[in-house]
Amino acid sequence: MILAVDPGLATCGWAVLDDAGRVLNLGVIITQRDSVVSEATDRARRAAHQGGVLAELVHRHNCGAIACEAMSFGGPPSARYHMAISVGLSWGVVTGIARTTGIALYSVPPKQWQRAVQPEAKKKVDYPKLEAALAAYVDEHAMLALAVIAKSVRNHPLDAVGIGLFVALRREQADRIVNEGAAA
Repeated sequence: MILAVDPGLATCGWAVLDDAGRVLNLGVIITQRDSVVSEATDRARRAAHQGGVLAELVHRHNCGAIACEAMSFGGPPSARYHMAISVGLSWGVVTGIARTTGIALYSVPPKQWQRAVQPEAKKKVDYPKLEAALAAYVDEHAMLALAVIAKSVRNHPLDAVGIGLFVALRREQADRIVNEGAAA
């Protein structure tokens, strides 16, 4: 089993796939800023919550690998600072889970998995088309889970599905993060 992650501290998409690329479950972890505590304390709280959820998914589904979208910081320069912190903290959570559980960790750059899943898309992912294309890999339970996720954040678990499919079907093309003691 593979836990696929679209990292982000505020919104983190995830999907669980078998090694053939069949999506068994998916979802999104959303954390809100708590302005009562310091920003550092808030980030630590949110990262800990995300880590708890992702670690539980690894345990519950007996995952042998984690596939995570590589860090990239596109968009307007004014947003890059916060994006770097959000994605960096989320990546730290994922790395920690892989290290403490001893499972393999794979990184896939956004454009690499996007071109593999939706080769006709030139610049941006067409999420309605992506959702339709990925439906062949998603079981009924996961489709029901996707249906209840707000459209405004549905792209995050869909990204996780694309990342997971890439690693399931093209593992040799993904970057393997060295994790001593992890299964190959």
